[in-house]
Amino acid sequence: MSLVVPRGRDELIEFYRTHLPVWRQDPSRIGLSAVQLDQLEALVQEADERTAEMNDLRVRAMSATTARNDATDALRRFGAGLMTTIRGHAQTTNDRSTYTEAMIPPPAAPTPAGKPTTPTAVRAQPGSDGAVTLAWEGTISGGQFFTIMRSIDNGPFVHAASLRRKTWRDAKIPLGTAFVQYRIYGRRGERFSLPAQAFVQFGSIARTAEKAAARESGRAAESRAA
Repeated sequence: MSLVVPRGRDELIEFYRTHLPVWRQDPSRIGLSAVQLDQLEALVQEADERTAEMNDLRVRAMSATTARNDATDALRRFGAGLMTTIRGHAQTTNDRSTYTEAMIPPPAAPTPAGKPTTPTAVRAQPGSDGAVTLAWEGTISGGQFFTIMRSIDNGPFVHAASLRRKTWRDAKIPLGTAFVQYRIYGRRGERFSLPAQAFVQFGSIARTAEKAAARESGRAAESRAA
């Protein structure tokens, strides 16, 4: 048969507190003596007092912790203002010995930006109007931007755009184009990353319809001119 005495400390105190008056009614019937129950009562009382003391200390510790955090937060804010003043003085006077006198480290030299990184996750979405929207992932930190080169129908790649955004709409694709290829470079100054590539193959039916529409438009214009 398993023990019925709880393992938790609070539950243990409560267990014996509630059993004590029942056991005192007739101790001999359960094999106990009045002396044993007096000792039990003293121990329950001692445990109750120590629990109350612990709870009081816990509340005071929480209050002290909050007060300490408030004090150190105020110290941090005020100290940050002093540090800013010292650094401002050093910059204004152009005297780096100020940092030594104040026993604080001088600001680190700016880290040069690394090589530009290649864009990733490139998407090329042709629209019903014949334009193509490009989108990609990449960083613009450290002055990086993007350069787009474009090739029409396997012709030479020429500059199409340079921008810091991660999307671009190509609305100047010549009529009748069958194939467009893009190279997107990450760029910092004159340094280029390896290119990310995308291409779009236009449907022949759609392009044939565009050509026919253009011819009809040209004939109409010639008729009006005549």
